[in-house]
Amino acid sequence: MKAPFLYLMIAGFALSGCSQRQQLPETNFFRDFSLGQIVDRVNMPGLRRSTFADGSSTSPGETTDRRRDFDLTFVIEDQEGARFDESGFSNRLKEEIARALSAADVRVQGGGSSGSDSFYFDYSQKDHEGWLEVRGARVEGNKYKLWGVIREVAREAKQ
Repeated sequence: MKAPFLYLMIAGFALSGCSQRQQLPETNFFRDFSLGQIVDRVNMPGLRRSTFADGSSTSPGETTDRRRDFDLTFVIEDQEGARFDESGFSNRLKEEIARALSAADVRVQGGGSSGSDSFYFDYSQKDHEGWLEVRGARVEGNKYKLWGVIREVAREAKQ
């Protein structure tokens, strides 16, 4: 009596493992993008990085949904006769991110700005659709916060 029950349990575990979907791979852009590295490339005078945090999540299923968050804080070191140019920084950041998208071989579907310190890009590559949004704001007088989020959806290729 124990043997058939054991075989049934083993068969159940084997079948449950076979029915799970595998996560679909992400694009190179999603995997390699770093908002902190982009800021370093911009090399804005008077802006010193104070803190950096990032996180990610993945949800497999019919589609694989991914999300990466970036949270950076900078100290603004205004110098006599020169003040931190938030709009100029945002524009340079946007240009550098556009270069990173192009280098990652993804197709930019669209993009835009909402205000002088917020912008977004929509991109795609094969069975992937992605969105990147970046926001910046001066906080606490001499601090500047920069937030970014990438969302990417991967769908199984239709055969």
